[in-house]
Amino acid sequence: MVADIMSTVGLVPRFEIFAANVPNAAAVIEGQQRLIVYSESWIQNTADNNRWAAIALLGHEIAHHLNGHTLEAGGSRPPTELEADRFAGFVVGKLGGNLQEAQWLFNRLPRHGSETHPPRSARLEAVAVGWRDATGGSMNTPPAPETSQDSPSPAPSDTLVGDWFVVAGSFPHSSTSEANARLAQLRQSGLNVNLVDTDDYAQFTNGLLSVVVASDSRRRAFEELEKVKRHVPDAYVKKGN
Repeated sequence: MVADIMSTVGLVPRFEIFAANVPNAAAVIEGQQRLIVYSESWIQNTADNNRWAAIALLGHEIAHHLNGHTLEAGGSRPPTELEADRFAGFVVGKLGGNLQEAQWLFNRLPRHGSETHPPRSARLEAVAVGWRDATGGSMNTPPAPETSQDSPSPAPSDTLVGDWFVVAGSFPHSSTSEANARLAQLRQSGLNVNLVDTDDYAQFTNGLLSVVVASDSRRRAFEELEKVKRHVPDAYVKKGN
């Protein structure tokens, strides 16, 4: 993944990456070695096995090295964080992610800023600018098919079979059209997908509409995952409650 990120700017990776006892992730220099360290627990609880979130996170930390932030005294500062956020959006765009995928992780960061980090709104804007620089503004998502005014609504949790899900895409509540476009695309491919509201499930991140295949066991969910990944390479399995 690091090699993919570095390929967007034509450079060879010169970093060591490993899990460590840190709050989330950080770019540091120890001696002459550039390091990127991350909390495995934070990744699992925040990124939900989301490949684009991982790319955005690593892109952000790599930018601190590439931009020379780790050579400056004083640690994190809002201006340097925004530079790193912009690069995160850029690499997601260059590697084929859409704007929502670029911003997914940043939508889960604190709303208010601090002495070291900018507010969420500023970070989302920086990501959007970087993503636009990479793509020229192309949304990289299939257009919404023509539908009747009655678009599919999220399926009530008690109507789905099982509590294991293959997640084939998640979208903010405000992006119903994109969620329905993904739903229609996968149904046309023969997949038995449904739309769910993540607010109905204790182990999902709230505030999203997710396109899922429901299964009655973990084993069957992973069997379904192989089918879904033919169409959505970043699909993953998650338990709902």
